Amino acid sequence: MTLSTVVNRVMLVLVTIPVARILGKEDYGNYSLVAGTLMVFATFGASGFGALGNRYIAELKFKDPQRVSRIISLCIATVLVFGSITFFVMFFSAGWIATRLCDDPKIAPLFRLAAIGLYGIALNGLSKGVLGGFRAFSTQTVSQTFGVISAPILIGLGCYLYGLDGAVGGFAINHAAMGLFATLLAYRVMQRFDIGLDLAGFIKELPLLRTYWLPAMLGGAVVVPATWWLQVILKNQPDGELLLGACAAAIQFRLAMGIIPMAMGQVVFTLLSECDRDREPERFEELYDLSLRFTILIVLPITVVGIVSSKGLMAVFGESFVPDWQVMAIMSLSGFFIMLGSTVGQLMASSNRMWLSLTLNTFWMLLIVGLGYWLIEPYGAWGFAVANAVSYGIHLFVNYVVFRKVLHMHLLRAGLISVVSAVVIIAIAFAIAPLVSTMVGLFVGALLAAITATICWKVGLSASERKTLSESLMGKLGRLLKRRSHKVVKTN
Repeated sequence: MTLSTVVNRVMLVLVTIPVARILGKEDYGNYSLVAGTLMVFATFGASGFGALGNRYIAELKFKDPQRVSRIISLCIATVLVFGSITFFVMFFSAGWIATRLCDDPKIAPLFRLAAIGLYGIALNGLSKGVLGGFRAFSTQTVSQTFGVISAPILIGLGCYLYGLDGAVGGFAINHAAMGLFATLLAYRVMQRFDIGLDLAGFIKELPLLRTYWLPAMLGGAVVVPATWWLQVILKNQPDGELLLGACAAAIQFRLAMGIIPMAMGQVVFTLLSECDRDREPERFEELYDLSLRFTILIVLPITVVGIVSSKGLMAVFGESFVPDWQVMAIMSLSGFFIMLGSTVGQLMASSNRMWLSLTLNTFWMLLIVGLGYWLIEPYGAWGFAVANAVSYGIHLFVNYVVFRKVLHMHLLRAGLISVVSAVVIIAIAFAIAPLVSTMVGLFVGALLAAITATICWKVGLSASERKTLSESLMGKLGRLLKRRSHKVVKTN
């Protein structure tokens, strides 16, 4: 499942590179704003249901299958209701958003076109949660593979043929197609577990909307709109589209940083949900600590590349992006903070501390919006990046303090060593970044990333963990090669 998710998200990020080069910096900024607006509405109409399904299916699929049927039915009913509401709100408010907020009436039709993707995002998120709860990771592979094929075709081809309109249309239709396909696969897995829908009994599970879904949704509803609002502020500055385009490129790299940790995080979330923290506190703590260290192992080398190779990475999107290389470097740092913070979020979600998580996210929202108002007008794209990095850094620190005080858990020695090593390595990367040119920076960044990965592998993981992970990876590689060889023999 993790490999398929990684491949799918890599393809979605890679598609944005030719889109940026075809559209240019200005139109790419508008494309990013429209896509971000869609995600804002999807937060209110689609988020939280996948986490709700995953959390309780993982715990109850064998203990109480009837309740699982009711919970899935509840999620489907509410997804359709809230998805419909947000679709009509986005469709009919498109003109107001474009004119009053973005000061650009010509992008109103793009907002309406993007609204088509809302149902798909909602269904895809719910289906991923259902498949994760059932541990149907191989089925998720099929779902993600569909996205790998559809995204380049629909988004890339649409952009090539029809420019900005085609890119937005392909983006929306791709989400719709992925949602329908994922729903079909989730239904087949439910049949395999002999679990149907209980449309008459899901009323009994309505309290879950208040105790779990509502804080989960609101937690996303303060995060996504806050980032989007900073983009709106940026667009309203002189040459706003150009500034927005530079930040959009950096945001795409930040999304790429989270590809593997987010894919891994769904598995960790399922395992944490199946584990009883009260009865198995040591196992719960060890699982979290391992998740943190593995996240650092994956994300820190990519962060180093983003900082040291920031000029070269910007050049990939087009030469006009290169002057804003500092934005790429600073946004890479914010991505590192986000990934570390997400591990605490998984812990709180699996422990049913959703209202606590909402409180922390609300604090972050107030912080980043305040920094954005203060920094964007005088400093433009650079201010946008700094507001992100500072707010996420403070948010990570506050999360860790709460993590210790409220959940009564501590980082183990290996986790602390990994965190301290990461701070030193990132400081070195920032010192090197201004000294290297565009092409040299790519080489130096790759070299430092390899060194960083080696350090994390040796320092962040114990000998037994390294052995287990190596054997697991080699075993999967061997099975893959074996299947390929069988296919070759059959073909011959």
